[in-house]
Formats: sequence, C-alpha cells, structure tokens
Amino acid sequence: MERITDCLILIGTWDIPAYLVVGKDRVVMVDAGAVSTAPAMYDDIVQAIDAMGGKGFPDLVVFTHSHFDHVGGAPYLKRHIPSIRFGGHEYLFYTMGRQGARKLIEGLNRRTSDPALIRDKLTDADFDYSLITGDVVLTDGELMDLGGGVSVTAVATPGHTKDSMCYLVEPGGIMLTGEALGIVPGDELYVGPEFLTSYEDYVASIKKVKALKPNRILTGHHSFAFSDRVDELIAASLRDAAALRDKIERYLGEEAMDEARVIERVKAEEYLTARQGRQPEEAYLLNLKAQVQMVKNGMDKGEG
Repeated sequence: MERITDCLILIGTWDIPAYLVVGKDRVVMVDAGAVSTAPAMYDDIVQAIDAMGGKGFPDLVVFTHSHFDHVGGAPYLKRHIPSIRFGGHEYLFYTMGRQGARKLIEGLNRRTSDPALIRDKLTDADFDYSLITGDVVLTDGELMDLGGGVSVTAVATPGHTKDSMCYLVEPGGIMLTGEALGIVPGDELYVGPEFLTSYEDYVASIKKVKALKPNRILTGHHSFAFSDRVDELIAASLRDAAALRDKIERYLGEEAMDEARVIERVKAEEYLTARQGRQPEEAYLLNLKAQVQMVKNGMDKGEG
C-alpha cells in the first residue's frame, strides 16, 4: 500500500496496481489486478481502512479494461466484500458476458498464479468471472462525486481495447490510464505500445488524454518514476507506438505477409531482451498477435 495523495492510495504493487479513491462519503476502487494479487490487495484495503480511521470498504470497482490482470481479482473481492459492485464501459460487460472471454481470463489467471496460492487462499469461486455484470455502466465524461471535493471522471479511450477507460481523479488532476497509453516496463522512458483494436483510436485517445491536461499520469504497470513527466510520457507513447506500427509493416513486407514470422522477429527484439518488467509470455504473444493482425488488415485495405 502506498499513499499517492490524501485521497488516492495504491494497493498491490507498481507492477500490477489498483487504486482506492477515498472521498468523504464513498470509496471507489480502480481495477482489481490479477487473481494472484487479490489476497494482498484485500489486505491492503483493510490496512487502508484502518489508516483512514475506519472509513468503509469500497462500494464500487471501476475497470480500465477487461484484460485478465485488471479484472482478475474481482471475484475474490466480491467474495470478501459482498456489497461491492462493478463499473466500466458498456463493451466491457458485453465482453464479460461471452463464455470464451471468461475462459481466457480464467486460464491466464490460473496459469500466472502460484499453485500454492491457488491451493491455500483461493477457491473456484475466485475464478467465476460471470460475476462481473453491468452494475454501473459508465459513459464518457461521467463524473462520480465521492464527497468532500473528491471525484472520479470516466474518460473513454478506445484503441488498446474497445472498452478502455481512463479515470481522472480530483483533486490532483491524476489520470489513471490502465493501458490506454501503453505501459512503461522499467527504468527507461520507453512506453510499450498496446494498440490492439485500432491504431488510429489509440493515437486519438492519447491525444484526448493530453488535451485534458492532467498533472500526473499513472499507467497500468510500472510508471511511477515518470508520473509527473506528463508531456514526456505522452510524446514517448506516441513515438513508440508509431515505431512499432512501422516495424510491423516493414516486417510484413519483408516476410511476404507471414504473420508468424513477423511475430517471432518482433518478439526477439521487443521481448527477449534485457528490458525490465516483461509481461507473462502468453499475454504478450496474444497482444502482439492482435497488433500484427490489425496492421496486416490495414495494409490489405491499403491503409498502411
């Protein structure tokens, strides 16, 4: 647990974080981490409540998007905080209503968790992602007033996924971006590109965040060291996204549009390196495959 401001508390770790936004009347949680982080996050919630003088549990978890390491801990939280509700983009709840998506999320959470943790602290109910239903469907610009001058505003930022949302926390002007701007994997200002559904939407979303002029940006993984360097982060996000897109296009041309060979080349250069903060390989390859397919489809349509 780490207090970012008087009203914003990080729980979990900088590798896979979630946040408590604490108002006078309500506490809202942003993201739920992976199931492997859920027991520690719940302990952090209890510790935070003690530190705040007994203020209540969060009544709502809002998600930045529907990937396994952002929704994974939700069933565990529901088991320990039965009154908690879930909020996010309408497409997130459409995704969570699909059995195939739930199976993928469950599988990734199981395969990235320590078997001892599953045996000792988790139950099958903690992998039941059918629990994530549309309790609170958020729209772009919707403000949640938590009391005492504290608020959270939802900002629709598609491109990473169709359901991506950022959350602007006030006071402080802190934007929690999930992976809408990419991820910062280590101690260098390289922003790993995460455009999975639309490069054009991804770039437009980054520019949308910039236009809101946040004072700090906290990405979904690792970026605390650069959180107050907003202009640099945004410039790096745009730069590194364009570089990866251009690389994929070039490799597709060189490899006669063979996606598998392109994926292996990009993996060797972008993943099998000394760079810090790598994703689980299975998740990385799922994301990279989506990026390569998306760029290839654009080239086929003459958009490249």
